[in-house]
Amino acid sequence: MMKFLLIPILMLTFEASALAGWFSHDNQREHQLEQQLHQEQHYNNDLTVIIVVLGVGCVVTFIAGTIAGSKTRRESNEN
Repeated sequence: MMKFLLIPILMLTFEASALAGWFSHDNQREHQLEQQLHQEQHYNNDLTVIIVVLGVGCVVTFIAGTIAGSKTRRESNEN
């Protein structure tokens, strides 16, 4: 019975010691990921501005088209 408990405990101990230095060697990787995150946020902000401009343009075009269509329909009905 003791063998069945001892083997998993030894394996967990070995695994924990193998991962112990994982945090100390990844400083450069963490910095690279932070830079990538900032670049993606900047890119997303640019896309947000483009989407807002296109959305406003679509609304303005829709309103202008509605006005022009209404004016044309009224002129057509008057004749």
